[in-house]
Amino acid sequence: MKIRSLILIGLIFLLIGCKPAVPSGPVNVATAAPVEALAMPDYTDAIFRKGLTDQAQAALDDLQGASIYTLDFTIADNYRSLEGHQAVLYTNQEDAPLAEIYLRLFPNAAGGRLTVSAVTVDQQPVRTVLESADSSLRVVLPASLQPGERALLELDFNEAIPSEGGGNFGIFGYLEDILVLDTFYPVIPVYRCLEPSRVLRESC
Repeated sequence: MKIRSLILIGLIFLLIGCKPAVPSGPVNVATAAPVEALAMPDYTDAIFRKGLTDQAQAALDDLQGASIYTLDFTIADNYRSLEGHQAVLYTNQEDAPLAEIYLRLFPNAAGGRLTVSAVTVDQQPVRTVLESADSSLRVVLPASLQPGERALLELDFNEAIPSEGGGNFGIFGYLEDILVLDTFYPVIPVYRCLEPSRVLRESC
């Protein structure tokens, strides 16, 4: 099952009923602009607005600088694994330059296994470091990202999907013929600078 989706800021909770037979060919459940078209997106673009009610249209005006995720991934026929490519257009909305960006790998704390490779920033290969029992990935930027500046972060990912709920409350895995993928992709957490000598990173 091949899926492509475009996400503005928020996290995705993907739930797929898997009992019916899956067609033999690829299944397109969402369409989006190619990754290359995301270099300088317009946050008021119709691709985001078309899914909102008239009353909710103004919400996009408050999301200038929000991260934009593009996910292009394929789920294995047995629903036990998936692989894909991700691009994130990230804007530094802090008051300080950033030397690194963190990604949270939530499946690694929920009984699965998420592996990231081929990480680039603005098409330049970068160094990465796994931390926090492999649930965080530190991406070292090739140059400091100044306040208001953007960077395009791209990566490949592979994921083993658990078949037991374990301690994740059934929100991630292939359980009873239902595939549930809560924050299955690498996510940039909240970054908040408290003071020059103290930085707090929180999960969304």
